[in-house]
Amino acid sequence: MPTLDRDTILAWPKAELHCHLDGSLRLETMLDLAAKQDKLDVLPAEDVEGMGLELKKIDGSPTLEEYLRWFSYSIPLMQTREALHRIAYELAEDAANENVRYIEVRYGPILHTEEGLTMWQVNDAVLAGLADAERDHGIRSGIIVCGLRDRNQTTVVLCMLPIAFRSHNITSRVRIACQLLILLSNMRSSSPNTDVRPVALHGAVQVVAVAVIVTIVAAVVVAAAARTLPILRLSLSHSKLLVSRKGGQIHGPVCPCQGR
Repeated sequence: MPTLDRDTILAWPKAELHCHLDGSLRLETMLDLAAKQDKLDVLPAEDVEGMGLELKKIDGSPTLEEYLRWFSYSIPLMQTREALHRIAYELAEDAANENVRYIEVRYGPILHTEEGLTMWQVNDAVLAGLADAERDHGIRSGIIVCGLRDRNQTTVVLCMLPIAFRSHNITSRVRIACQLLILLSNMRSSSPNTDVRPVALHGAVQVVAVAVIVTIVAAVVVAAAARTLPILRLSLSHSKLLVSRKGGQIHGPVCPCQGR
């Protein structure tokens, strides 16, 4: 009976629908960016071999906090347009080399605004990197833009991205999923020194949430006069808005953001 080996799996055409941008940096790129940005002290090691050893430790993490620690190494390096463009490009390039034909990349734009970038600039940089990789390597890509539970005030802005970019050539192949946490009857609020507890929404906030949704839907209806009609699907169970512009069809599942 034939065995399944790595070469066989690499030969299969594949689609990857849940790929974290900030968890997909090449080790060489992390070291290079850290050196250029004078942030070598952020990393847990000074060379590729050391970085590789630290990365392998993640599989044995005893807690979720330990498992997610790698993001504290990558995200500080992803605060410029150049870095975001490069990382997005290299991710798609590496995926194409593994015979991935379609990839959906997820990230939270707010995490990359610590040094002056706006969420719009973050999105531009990622889209441009993916578009360049599509041109050079033939892979197709999409993005899933995530809101964070502890920064719910940014969610509304994120949900405007599909409309703001509706005429963008790149976004004809882009899917954007936003966590509409303000729609929930309960919100989660967290602070470094307290446990996470549910906080009830006030009636005024609910009214604002409904008004925002109505505005978004109205804008999309207006956009229907263009060549492609976006399709919106609201999933309250996952608290997110899905916008697809690929020939008027929803393509594949979008996983819950799971707090990110």
